[in-house]
Amino acid sequence: MAHVVHPTDAERQLLKKRGAGISHCPNSNFSLRGGIAKVRQMLAEGQKIGLGTDVAGGYGTSILNTIRTGYFGAIARSLDHPDDKYLKLAEVFYLATVGGADVLGMKNTLGNFVVGKQFDALIVDPLACNSPIDLFQHDDVKTIFEKFINNGDDCNII
Repeated sequence: MAHVVHPTDAERQLLKKRGAGISHCPNSNFSLRGGIAKVRQMLAEGQKIGLGTDVAGGYGTSILNTIRTGYFGAIARSLDHPDDKYLKLAEVFYLATVGGADVLGMKNTLGNFVVGKQFDALIVDPLACNSPIDLFQHDDVKTIFEKFINNGDDCNII
């Protein structure tokens, strides 16, 4: 299922019961003014949910941009719904990787670096020529990851 921005409780229960996967497409949801999906709630309910780019309603296919939009959409939702804690950047990255594989029914073969799964990855160089990322000596792996997600672009992908 794509989007699932305004499902009723009964509809969400039915989706879970049937094992349906949900493709959360924040760029499309914002572009079409459809709203902000209750991703935190759906995750808490155990829904299969991944991140989608849906260029038919959105403005691009960049998963990096979609991660950013999903992250800031979750923050925006939490402003009006304080009980709906926003997603951490690592959680949105999970939706783009393991969550997406799960929605496609491929969680056992794709989505992370577990031994035995297919290798599907990008090699990222945060120090690439013309990189928009500023690194400092005190930056650790987590900080570098966050800087890439928030500021990186295709020049960082080798």
